[in-house]
This record gives sequence, C-alpha cells and structure tokens, in this order.
Amino acid sequence: MLNNLVLDNQPRNYLIISSDIQSRYALVIKKISEFVGDDENKILNNPDIRYISLPIIDKSGNISSSISNNELILRNYNFLDNIDSKRIGNEITIDQIREIISFTQLSAHKSKKFVIINDASSMNK
Repeated sequence: MLNNLVLDNQPRNYLIISSDIQSRYALVIKKISEFVGDDENKILNNPDIRYISLPIIDKSGNISSSISNNELILRNYNFLDNIDSKRIGNEITIDQIREIISFTQLSAHKSKKFVIINDASSMNK
C-alpha cells in the first residue's frame, strides 16, 4: 500500500497509515523529494513543506519546534522524555494546526505545498 503513493499535479490529500513509523516516514520523504527535486536530507527546509509532530515546549510554555521522526521513535519506546531541558508535548496542539492552516493559505513557491503530520494520532482531541 505504501508503495502505491503517487504524487502528481492534481490537488490531493493523502492519509498514509502504517505501524512501521520509520518506513512510512522514509517513503513519504522520498516521494516528496523526488517530486520537488530536492535532496532528502534537506527536504524539510523547503519553503513549500511543513513538518508537524509532537511539540518541543520550552520552560515558558512556548512551542519551539516539533520532534524529528527519529526522536518520535525514541519517544514511542520511552527512551526520550525531553530535549535540551525542553519537554516534549503529549499531543499535537491547536496552535500547530493553526500554523498549518496559515501555511496552506499562502501560495506555493513552486508547484504545490506539502504538510507532513507525523503521528497524526497524537492530535488534540
């Protein structure tokens, strides 16, 4: 099922489900990298791509960033609770969803925009 992912110029939303977090993430990054023509290691720096996962929260309660896929895997196995004395949130917050909405309302720099919500099951209910 994961290998059937096809990116083209049609506007679409994809929900990619797999219990193998690493393979799912690697496939999505590979397919998006091929589509936009960027290196897989630099793809998350592309202005048309937004990556969201569990938030990293500083001591004042502000979200500084999202955890990476590798950090997400470590957290799922209870090997990671904080990063540089910042705690990892338990769910994707409404502020992160608002950030996605704002991001998608702007025009793409090139052909289309991509939003990667890693571990969407962690969204605030």
